[in-house]
Order: sequence, then structure tokens, then C-alpha cells
Amino acid sequence: KKSKKYKNNYALCHHDLNCKNIIFSKKDVFIIDWEYAGINDIFFDLATICIEFKLNTRKTRVLLNTYFNKVRKKDLQKLETYKKIYFYICRLWFNANL
Repeated sequence: KKSKKYKNNYALCHHDLNCKNIIFSKKDVFIIDWEYAGINDIFFDLATICIEFKLNTRKTRVLLNTYFNKVRKKDLQKLETYKKIYFYICRLWFNANL
């Protein structure tokens, strides 16, 4: 319900963007394992990155500033909402697969 109050920013999202699915080279970043890719709000992948890489508040702001060029308060609030969504999806997924 909370995510519905924000404007949607749809794009191709990975939906399984954990550390094992990202390869870093000197100049490029490669995302592998696209079987879960689909159209979703970009904040879903941003939230995933924040959680999977355990970004603190400062690093989260750097990520958003790099992505958007300017962070708005609404962006931070939306990101927090999507971080909760991602957290609970993971919790359900991993508990179901025990």
C-alpha cells in the first residue's frame, strides 16, 4: 500500500541482483543471471543493491546521487519502502526454501 503513493519509474529490472550476480571489471559492470528480469520500478533494484551490499546511509546517498544526479527526500522515502519490500520478499523466499 505504501509504495502506491509514489510515482512509478518502470524499467527493466533484474529481480535477483545479489552480489553473486554482478561482475566488476576495471571499466565495466556486468549483470548475469537474468532469468528473473522483468519490468519493475527502478527503486526495486536500487533497494536490492543497498541491502545486498550493506550500504550505510552515506553510501546510499552516493548511490542515489550518482544514479539521479540529485537526491530528493521523496527518493529516500521511496527507497526505504522498497528496501522493506525486498527484505520481506527475501525472507519469504528463503523460509519457503528451507
